Amino acid sequence: MRVLKKLYKAVKWRVKLFYNKFFLGKKSSIPCNICGNTIFIKGPNGRLSLTGEFPWCPNCWSLERHRGLRVFWDKFPKSYFKSARVLQFSNDPAIISSWFCTHTISIYGGENSLDVQNIGCKDATYDIVLCNQVIEHVPDDKAAIKELLRVTKKDGFVQIGVPYPMELDKTIDWGFPKETDHGHYRNYGKDINILLNKLVGKGNWKDIIITDPVTRSQDYIYILCHSQKALSTILGKGSI
Repeated sequence: MRVLKKLYKAVKWRVKLFYNKFFLGKKSSIPCNICGNTIFIKGPNGRLSLTGEFPWCPNCWSLERHRGLRVFWDKFPKSYFKSARVLQFSNDPAIISSWFCTHTISIYGGENSLDVQNIGCKDATYDIVLCNQVIEHVPDDKAAIKELLRVTKKDGFVQIGVPYPMELDKTIDWGFPKETDHGHYRNYGKDINILLNKLVGKGNWKDIIITDPVTRSQDYIYILCHSQKALSTILGKGSI
């Protein structure tokens, strides 16, 4: 019965997506930079982008942050990643496994499930660790950031993202997963900089503005390193 319910939900979702794409979708003059699609629909819960555009690509499932993130990753020569061992928390259509030597994706409660607050890996295991739209969902974000760095090699980097930190001056932390806010424990504000200075070290990280080419919405991502030298080298590889 449980399997049938899951199948029903999946089919219902696909039908709704098909209907939205072909009857409620909006054509864009700029294609999705991940899959090339030009029809976009309203986002989750019927939302628009911050610029008032339809943000969701019904072909590859990308939203503004995914396409902005792809712009960032496309700045790097793919040969730079060929020998990289990569750990990624949660699926992300912006990232392609074939870029890397090894690419482990952890789906919490699912495939390769890892607790980002207590990652079951040895120190300095990975060259790159990706963690987008995750740490706002965990009780102890400080432990999570420390763990992400711990499993990253000394010359490697962590790339994290959280939802629209530029929208708030100060982080709102409820201390529990707020169901009316996507299960977030907190919504970050501009003071995330203070947190990163404390946990990563001033000069060892950089905030980078990413822009979705379809909606022109902007967001931030963060590159965290063990040293200023490592950060400078990595940013130089991407001409950032």
